[in-house]
Amino acid sequence: LIQRWRPPQFRRVRCHECARIHEAPFAAASTACPTCNAHIDLSDYLVDKRQSRVVRTRGNLVIKKFGYLNNQLTICGNADIAGGAAGKIFCDGETRIRTTGRLNCEIGSRRVRVEKGADVVVAHPIRVHEMIVRGKLTARIYCNGTLRILKHGFLKGEVHARSITVDKGGLLHAELNIGHFDEIDPGILGTLQERTCYMAIEDAVPATGQGSVPA
Repeated sequence: LIQRWRPPQFRRVRCHECARIHEAPFAAASTACPTCNAHIDLSDYLVDKRQSRVVRTRGNLVIKKFGYLNNQLTICGNADIAGGAAGKIFCDGETRIRTTGRLNCEIGSRRVRVEKGADVVVAHPIRVHEMIVRGKLTARIYCNGTLRILKHGFLKGEVHARSITVDKGGLLHAELNIGHFDEIDPGILGTLQERTCYMAIEDAVPATGQGSVPA
């Protein structure tokens, strides 16, 4: 049988040092930033027991129900948290929270989803571009985009957001600050290097072009 040649597939990768976006093959285990030459791991990491390990990747991080990641700084592409974590987790893509109990970590992510069945207290701030709450969450949140509480979702704590929507059947019990809070105090979203790790760069920036560090 003659197999048709198929062009290689690529994915967008953003450097966690300088924020440059470039393309890398899906099958690649790592790549290098064309601007600053930083090494970028693309491997996936699975945590299914208590571990203290360095995770700096643009691949996926999965923390299973009985897993616990204790790391001062974790950088990943997407995160799925069904267990526990401590330290800082900076996620360039989506962070799914499916755990119960307490997370002793700070989270910075382009998007956060608190899934149905979750019942969690996050001890340190969540800094995010877009957030959806379907479960129960107690946290201090800084959202420079849209925060939405869906039916049966419950959010308690302190919320700073540009806009917030509560669907019928959702519940919000929080101290609110609605508006462009991050323009008054940009540092509230973290240091420049921290925002480089997690803050959204809009799709208007071409994948093969020169990205810029978020302001």
